[in-house]
Amino acid sequence: MRDARDKGYAAWKRAKIERGLAQRRDRSAMIPADAIVAEFAAGRDGRSDGSG
Repeated sequence: MRDARDKGYAAWKRAKIERGLAQRRDRSAMIPADAIVAEFAAGRDGRSDGSG
């Protein structure tokens, strides 16, 4: 049973890495870091009025 789980994890991890590499090739699909920082600075819901 453990071997099956290990193989499943290895396949999942490989697929995740391959998706990341594909995203790296197409940077236009990525969210700019400054937009992420601004969203977290304003709060999780993106509001800056403190009501979130």
